[in-house]
Amino acid sequence: MAMSALAAAFGMWQSTYEAVYSLFSAAGLRWMPDAASCALAKCLRLGAGAFAISRADPSADLLPLQLYQYEGCPFCRKVGEAVSALALDVEVFPTPRETLRAYGVIKDSRFRGKVLELGGEAMFPFLVDPNTGRALYDSKDIVEYLHATYGRGEAPWFVRHAGAWWNTASLAAVTLCRPLFQMGVLRVPSSAPSAPLVLWGAEGFVLSRPAQDSLCSLEIPYLYRTCPIGAPQAKWDALAAEGGSFWALPLLIDPSNGCRVSGGTAIAQYLENAYQTGAVPRESAGDYSTNGATARHGTIPGAASKKSE
Repeated sequence: MAMSALAAAFGMWQSTYEAVYSLFSAAGLRWMPDAASCALAKCLRLGAGAFAISRADPSADLLPLQLYQYEGCPFCRKVGEAVSALALDVEVFPTPRETLRAYGVIKDSRFRGKVLELGGEAMFPFLVDPNTGRALYDSKDIVEYLHATYGRGEAPWFVRHAGAWWNTASLAAVTLCRPLFQMGVLRVPSSAPSAPLVLWGAEGFVLSRPAQDSLCSLEIPYLYRTCPIGAPQAKWDALAAEGGSFWALPLLIDPSNGCRVSGGTAIAQYLENAYQTGAVPRESAGDYSTNGATARHGTIPGAASKKSE
């Protein structure tokens, strides 16, 4: 009964948000609800990922990490914040759900089957580090691993001691800020780009989120070049070499079409026009089911080497 009531309440909020969002979009003002909802979400997470923390060796020549995740998952969001705070580059392979009605559905997904092949379970987030050969599930393990490997040995005090209640409450509230399922939750039919896109930005920047939501739901892989405030100078030099600047973030470079787009909402609209091929799935919160869910987590030895076979 309680779950049904929560689903009904969320459905009402979702419908209201969608109606308002559609009105602003029709008026050419889609950026306004995007900016408002994303700003609130970032405040609730205290700007996590917007500011760089010190790296053990910021000059190290690293291969990009490989992250399989979807934006609508709060646990994936924690990993994205850690990646951004460490100013790491990561190849993102979006794995939005195909349906809310069951877990682990792999029918048309571009990358969920790859995770099943690599690690044995379609569970997210899933990180592969080609620099060390490690592959991990579970956001807590991944965050600790990233800080131990690329930070100063352990996660910052706040990350380690933030209460579970705060993480749960803030991440749930962030979901309410961006409640539409095409905002990084459900898969939207799309064509694949001929070459990976590049996104410059950071998790804590307000308008990075609309761009990442669209990249996720459209299952478009991209190289995420994080450049939070305080990132190593080499990052800013590389951004400048691309003709970008802090004020142009987020910046999307699409080599397939020779396009460069700046601004979260503008990027989202560009992606939808260039790659979306079908309608947004019409499912409701009442369709949500835990059927097929699993609680097993852990490190998958050898998964990274398996990927290279």
